[in-house]
Amino acid sequence: GGGATGARVRLRDVECGARAPAKGGGERPKASRAVVDAECGEAAAVDASTCVRDPAGSPWWRPLAFLAGRRPRTLRCFPSFLIVGSQKAATGTLSDWLAAHPSLRRGIGPPDHRNELHFFDSAVSNAAPPGDAWRRYAARFPLLSDAEAAAGVQTFEKSPSYARFPNAPKLLAGLLPSAHVVVTLRDPVDRAYSAFSHHARHGAFAKIETDRLAAPRGAVRSVAPGCDVRSDRIRIFSLDQRRGYVHACARPRDVNVLDAASADADAFDAYVRAATVAALGPAPGDDDGGGGGPSSRPA
Repeated sequence: GGGATGARVRLRDVECGARAPAKGGGERPKASRAVVDAECGEAAAVDASTCVRDPAGSPWWRPLAFLAGRRPRTLRCFPSFLIVGSQKAATGTLSDWLAAHPSLRRGIGPPDHRNELHFFDSAVSNAAPPGDAWRRYAARFPLLSDAEAAAGVQTFEKSPSYARFPNAPKLLAGLLPSAHVVVTLRDPVDRAYSAFSHHARHGAFAKIETDRLAAPRGAVRSVAPGCDVRSDRIRIFSLDQRRGYVHACARPRDVNVLDAASADADAFDAYVRAATVAALGPAPGDDDGGGGGPSSRPA
């Protein structure tokens, strides 16, 4: 395999216990790319585009690969750049375009979302991942041969929710301080409505159909299945000025879960007013809360 057309670089084996240049390891040698042995390497040794020698690529089968006319792929290389957001701002299209380039390889996500890794936003409470988590992260990227790595083939990943979680960029910078970060932008109201429609298609919003809940009848709120120990209940989320997002339990008949067809501009307006604007207080001069819903917007 191959396909890279850039200038060749020297693959540089990193000694056990060494540190990456961006992490206090001295000046980076020019025209070189670090290769870390997964068996002895530490997180301090890796940075953007660093490659890890995969233990599965053990030497015994390499001659067989050469006899078959193939270059064995034994390297997993960290991304040189990441697309971190914004959600519903063409990150998927950009990622697909880049993945078609012969010198780029996209990271592989979980089975339900193969094109998004969600590694730095999946840690519990955004806490620092365990010390060996970098090995699991490296395993999310396709194997490369030494020839591909030396020819400049790079990897990247796309996880548009990284921009939403404050600790995700911090964790990224701690592991890969030299990585480039790509952010796409879009008209904020169009983006918000598109995200609303996207989540509605996945059953994440519902209209309140009772007066027995703290939320008023007709309000549209974020929801999720399961509530405490009652799996038959639905969690209803609200934005509180002091406590942030809080949730209450509701019976299924108390809410009407929206689908793509019912996630229209009026439902979006009800969600924004009841779940966000109302919690933050009325805007100056907004005496009656009117103004109508937004016009129909693209999803």
